[in-house]
Amino acid sequence: MSWQDRDYASDDNPMRRFGRPGGDWQGLRPTFDNPMTWSVPLGRVLGITVRVHVAFLIFIVIELLLSNQSTGLGLGPMLMLLSCLFGVVLVHEFGHCLACRWAGGTADEILMWPLGGLAYCRPENRWTAHLITAAGGPMVNVVLLAVLVPTIGIWTGQWWGVAIPNPLSLHVPPAAAAPWLLMVLYLLNAVSLILLLFNLLPVFPLDGGRIFQALLWPRFGYVRSMRYAVRAGYMGAIGLGILGFVISNS
Repeated sequence: MSWQDRDYASDDNPMRRFGRPGGDWQGLRPTFDNPMTWSVPLGRVLGITVRVHVAFLIFIVIELLLSNQSTGLGLGPMLMLLSCLFGVVLVHEFGHCLACRWAGGTADEILMWPLGGLAYCRPENRWTAHLITAAGGPMVNVVLLAVLVPTIGIWTGQWWGVAIPNPLSLHVPPAAAAPWLLMVLYLLNAVSLILLLFNLLPVFPLDGGRIFQALLWPRFGYVRSMRYAVRAGYMGAIGLGILGFVISNS
């Protein structure tokens, strides 16, 4: 998942009533011509508003209805999986927001949508602030894994494949299928690992691509470092597409 730079006018600007381009829908009613406004508020924590896109809610309903056909998990395990996915992505985005604030920036909104999570952050205009903001999300996953891996390993006595799951599969191994609390911990662990590995790919605008851009910034400047990161993202996206094609036809 990722975070998005905010670039908007101040609150005393008269354009405020139309909403802010960076993604703040406070006081902005949903409109047909702006799909990003099709969201509902979930709550506000630590001064950060969490909103859920309608498309994400539709995705959840479809996955639950097709749980037996698409994955064979069944309704109960699929509900657990979606809940774990939602929770891990949400705390990941909170990691971006809190890291941005710690580095001197501002962050007050998170959107949960079909592509995962999107934290609207405005870090200070320096490479260290952008680096800290980008790394804040993955660090949350690292902390989760540091707690969950030894917990599951000690509980089950099995490490490879259980405490350290296969990142290419969400299949629940028999050793982690019961009791239900162990299954929840396993799914949280597996989702955390998969999201961590995926987000660290140097593909802009994923966290790995943003970290790559921030590290290039001191030497090449913001514009050139962004250009290099975007080009690397293009190549990474092509590589992922080829890999997906090969795996699906193997």
